[in-house]
Amino acid sequence: MKTKQLLTITMLALCGVNVKAQCNITIPAGAIPITASSSGSSNTQPYWICSGISFTYTGSSNNVLYLENGANARLVNPSNMVIYMKSGSNLNGGLTLDASDVIYFVTGPSITNPGGVPTQIYCPVLTFSYTTAPPAGCTVTAVPELSGNSNNLSVYPNPAHGIFELVVTNDTFIKEKPEIKIYNVLGEIIYQTEMVNEKSEIDLAEQPAGIYFIKVGSLTKKIIKE
Repeated sequence: MKTKQLLTITMLALCGVNVKAQCNITIPAGAIPITASSSGSSNTQPYWICSGISFTYTGSSNNVLYLENGANARLVNPSNMVIYMKSGSNLNGGLTLDASDVIYFVTGPSITNPGGVPTQIYCPVLTFSYTTAPPAGCTVTAVPELSGNSNNLSVYPNPAHGIFELVVTNDTFIKEKPEIKIYNVLGEIIYQTEMVNEKSEIDLAEQPAGIYFIKVGSLTKKIIKE
């Protein structure tokens, strides 16, 4: 599948087509998060480089790099790479990047390439979806930690396709009318209301599939929208 994708994109580039894409990329669960400046050489596990972090890839080929805003990557001797670059990220192509290497980028990234002509795809919007919660340094704001007595807060069904039933069993807690806040994995509040009784219905049907966090006062639960 990847070879076919590379071939299709390369042919478009060679034919002079201005390739554009709306890019919503899911970072797989097996991606290695890079939270401190380092290097790596895996050819089988993709690398997920957090904001402001520098990473040197010393592997040979056939891998994927995900660069968060302001991340920096240096490739020593790349071949058949796919690289996603958010705004403000930087890429040094090392010895060479050529048409077998595909770079998805938005306005702002810096690409230094001593030789070769990589296939470059402009994304008007480049967003990452996460199958696991991002570690510190890979989020815009902090995602709330799982906390509180889980016996006092129930969410069902979980996973769900959009409608979640939220139940709080602590009467004293309910009398305080705590706020219900829903966070995405970037730490952004996407839903907010006041809890006035023990049950509340949460509708995330319009939100993309992925991991979310329900925070009710001091209680936090992770939910999954399919």
